[in-house]
Amino acid sequence: ENIDDAVNMAKKYGYSFRIVTLDGQLINAGGSMTGGSVVKNAGLLSRKVEIEKLKVQASEIRKEIAKSEPEYKELSEEISALNAQLTAIESEKKTCGEDRIRCEAEEKRVRIALDDIQKSGDDNIKQKELLGTALEEAQRALEEYKSGLENAQEELEKLRAEREEQKEKITALQSEKSLIITEISDGKVRIADIEKEIEVRKISLEQMKKQSEERGEKVRAGKEEIARLKKENEGIEEEIKAVEEKAKEMMSGAADMENKVSELLKERMLLEGETSKLRSSQKEVSVKKEGLSAELVRQEESKKKYQGERDGLIERMWNEYETTLTQAEEQAAKIEDYSEAQRKLSEIRASIKSLGNVNLSAIEEYKEVSERYEFLKGQIDDVEKSRNEILSLIDKLVKQMRDIFRDKFTRISANFSEIFSELFEGGSGSLKLTDSEDILEAGIEIYAAPPGKIINRLSSLSGGEQALVAIAVYFAILKESPAPFCMLDEIEAALDDVNVARYAQYLRKMNEKIQFIAVSHRRGTMERADVLYGVTMQERGVSKILQLNVSDVESKLNMKV
Repeated sequence: ENIDDAVNMAKKYGYSFRIVTLDGQLINAGGSMTGGSVVKNAGLLSRKVEIEKLKVQASEIRKEIAKSEPEYKELSEEISALNAQLTAIESEKKTCGEDRIRCEAEEKRVRIALDDIQKSGDDNIKQKELLGTALEEAQRALEEYKSGLENAQEELEKLRAEREEQKEKITALQSEKSLIITEISDGKVRIADIEKEIEVRKISLEQMKKQSEERGEKVRAGKEEIARLKKENEGIEEEIKAVEEKAKEMMSGAADMENKVSELLKERMLLEGETSKLRSSQKEVSVKKEGLSAELVRQEESKKKYQGERDGLIERMWNEYETTLTQAEEQAAKIEDYSEAQRKLSEIRASIKSLGNVNLSAIEEYKEVSERYEFLKGQIDDVEKSRNEILSLIDKLVKQMRDIFRDKFTRISANFSEIFSELFEGGSGSLKLTDSEDILEAGIEIYAAPPGKIINRLSSLSGGEQALVAIAVYFAILKESPAPFCMLDEIEAALDDVNVARYAQYLRKMNEKIQFIAVSHRRGTMERADVLYGVTMQERGVSKILQLNVSDVESKLNMKV
């Protein structure tokens, strides 16, 4: 409830935990005490006014948030687009590296394969002929296997049809058997009912005999009924015997059918085994056929390749020497000494080599480099476009920062002029920027002219006046952007008593929106406070915190402090 109860409770539990009172006083673990100011006149009316002000401020903040949301969304989208472009560039770079490695490996593999093909050219032609013969034999064997497989499949289909017919017959017999069993059970139930009825009627007959002899006619009628029921019972028993005999015949027929079905299943298993063998043979033939087909395709590709090389040589002879194959064969001289011919060929090649290197792949290299250049140029254009967009965005943000700063600075300057006049009880003060163009980099100049003085520099003011000017600037900023809580540490120490009173009066005025804790030893500041705290040392080495609630003193003494 109050600080006294809190102190008693803290003493009781040895200052082992933190205690807080309803008016904001705090006793920490160990015994130190802290607390905040209590705003006066915090009744329902003042709270209602404050709630309305907060609602207005909240609506303004929501409007500002709504205005800034499209810009935030636009910036987020631009950042996402830039990240996506960067990811695409990195992936393309990685893909290009992988393509280069793949092309180098493929080139190496092709060179090795070309050497192998050149070594085994003649052997491949002979193998092609042998493989063609083997392929024809395999195709004939495959046709024979296919015909045998078709016959086996036809027989299998017939057996499956017969099996389905036998299954249908067995199902019909089983259903008939179940009907007969049902009839037998129904007959047994009827017999049991009749026997029960006979027992009941015997009991009733004995009762009738005991009751009266005059009911002879009814007794005779009962006997006749019993005789009739016995006859019916005998007929039912004969029907049951007939049904049982018929059921035995059906059971024997069902056994015969099951034997036939088992024989058919055995035949089916044998046929399926033969079918699996035929399928395995067919699979082997198919594997051989696929291997021969692959070899045939490879030989065809080799043939096409050699044919292409031959055509290339013929075309080269025509383009370089304007000589056809027939003419070359006619003009070709028979080589008697291959070593001499090889020597002459080496001399001719040396002469050609002395002419200089001829880059035959220059066109392809130029095309590749040109494509690479166009690709990189496109990426550079995209990066420059993104850079321009980012710079444009930065310009927009800087413009917004300038507008916000200019607006805030104008309001703070107006607040400073108003607060300066109130604290100095006259005079004029203002805040100005050193550069009106580049306001974000400009300095701030403070112009202060207390009443009755003409000041060119702040250094011409006394220490107390300089401190009061600084306090006016601080209060001007707080008025524009109030904080919920502020702590002041002897900022009025350099003021005289008159200026301390003005400072405390204005601080009390701002206390309507902001909660202050002021560390001070000046009487004028303490007179305006709600709660006073002091530290004393009644015993050596033992500090004690004292509290004085000014509002309680006013109410108890009925005076204005």
